[in-house]
Amino acid sequence: MAGAVQALSGAGRNAAQTAIQFVLQNPAISSAVVGLRTAGQLEEIVKDGTEIPTLLKKEIYSLFGKVNANKYGLHR
Repeated sequence: MAGAVQALSGAGRNAAQTAIQFVLQNPAISSAVVGLRTAGQLEEIVKDGTEIPTLLKKEIYSLFGKVNANKYGLHR
């Protein structure tokens, strides 16, 4: 998965931003808990307050192909 995220990242969006965009653009997700340990990691994600380009549909589908489904079957 990390290699796929790196491949979709570039000048407009770094790997951390790509990963967060992937999570937040899923309609089943309403929020994300992002584990940051340093101020530098936070700065990397917010990128000087500039607009971060959203993932294109083809990029989202590409990443979905790299993620194993994790299904929970013990609902009440």
